[in-house]
Amino acid sequence: MVRAELGTIDTFFKCPVVIVRSESVIYAPDYGQFIPTVESGQKVRAGSTIGYMTTDTDQNIDTGSTAVTTDIGGLVFYDLDGWEELLTPDNILSVDWQQVFAQMSTENSDSTDTEVDSAPANLGTGRKVARVVDNLADIYVCLFVEEDITPYLNDGRISLRFEGLPEGYTLTGYVNEAENITSEDRYIIASINVEDDFLNELRYGEADVVGETTSGIEIPKSAVTTNDEGQTGVYIKDRNKLAFCEVEVLGESEETVIVEGISATDMVASNPSSAKVGQKVY
Repeated sequence: MVRAELGTIDTFFKCPVVIVRSESVIYAPDYGQFIPTVESGQKVRAGSTIGYMTTDTDQNIDTGSTAVTTDIGGLVFYDLDGWEELLTPDNILSVDWQQVFAQMSTENSDSTDTEVDSAPANLGTGRKVARVVDNLADIYVCLFVEEDITPYLNDGRISLRFEGLPEGYTLTGYVNEAENITSEDRYIIASINVEDDFLNELRYGEADVVGETTSGIEIPKSAVTTNDEGQTGVYIKDRNKLAFCEVEVLGESEETVIVEGISATDMVASNPSSAKVGQKVY
């Protein structure tokens, strides 16, 4: 037996997402090892020096080292995935999103099985060494959805929850119907005006599309059953015996449900498979 209690449940569904940012790639101006002098995620101005190229085997920066500077201002990062110039806000409507999601899904799966070699194999001039994200520009999220998203839209706004952000923290995306890419309405683009570094470092992942919040009496999902009359309900403790109480399920999560028809003080049979009306409980 478990005690029913007041609770809230969000309606949501999970879907894969791809992040598109306004960012500029920085190329090595000279041969050698790139030694950054600015921490990843730090804000820089246009023309700032973020590191040097060196051919010293000890990675020392000497007077002959070539400075690496930025063309634009923003947040500097050194993780590069090869999509920086392929996925931009300017070409977001012309991308073959089916191909992008398929390729990123494969890359993400392979990355968990392959050990990354931290030593750079290419020391040539012109290779990518960093990227600068325009932190004043909107970030775009393309969602791959396989169900009706209409109930989750509120005047063009959509709430997204990402693993890695504080519990209960959601980002608000803005969906412009004219900018939607529709292939059976599977690809939805939302813009997010946020300066959270989290989305500046994420390219492919999974998000919860969050709908309405349902509040009420929360009990384990396993407690809900159907009696011989076809009624949906739960078995509650009435003094020292079990009684069947009909309930209406208002919302559900993976493990619990919000119901109407019982009170927060009721004791409920969490596994009623063998429960019977009038059965004694202690």
